[in-house]
Amino acid sequence: MKPTDILVHEHEVILEALGTLRELAGRIGASQQPPAEAAEALADFLASYADALHHGKEEKMLFPAMEEAGIPRHGGPIGVMLLEHERGRELVRTMRAQVPSWAEAEARQRYAEAALQFVDLLTQHIAKENQVLFPMGEQVLPAAERARLQEAFQAHDEERRSEFERCLGLLREARAALD
Repeated sequence: MKPTDILVHEHEVILEALGTLRELAGRIGASQQPPAEAAEALADFLASYADALHHGKEEKMLFPAMEEAGIPRHGGPIGVMLLEHERGRELVRTMRAQVPSWAEAEARQRYAEAALQFVDLLTQHIAKENQVLFPMGEQVLPAAERARLQEAFQAHDEERRSEFERCLGLLREARAALD
């Protein structure tokens, strides 16, 4: 197993959440009022799982190793990914800020707009990482560094197992609230 296989698996979970987020935004667009619990759970999932847990591994472990192996940050693909991570954070902050005012149509509309932008951003972002950046990293990282990253990712995940489980519970909660 390659270290990026762990990240690709996490991408699959994030894509599942993006599908649920798109559905929630679509309901808002159809003048429905989905449960605030679903909106809150999805925003929390995205901030906790997609950003803190997943992007945290990329930013603190994978990207520095790739830079050390010669893939540039500035003017290169790592820099683009980091900018997209930051844009995603802004959109999630916008979504989270709307939940307290969920009863207001304007707040739900702002949430839906940010959600759809986030879905588009992350869908494209994941494709770039899976199809370009991760294979590039696998080519330039020495075998010993790939093994070290694999161990570091597994230790990271084990240390944060309860947070991963909490996040997956949030995704189930959001899905159940929409069913």
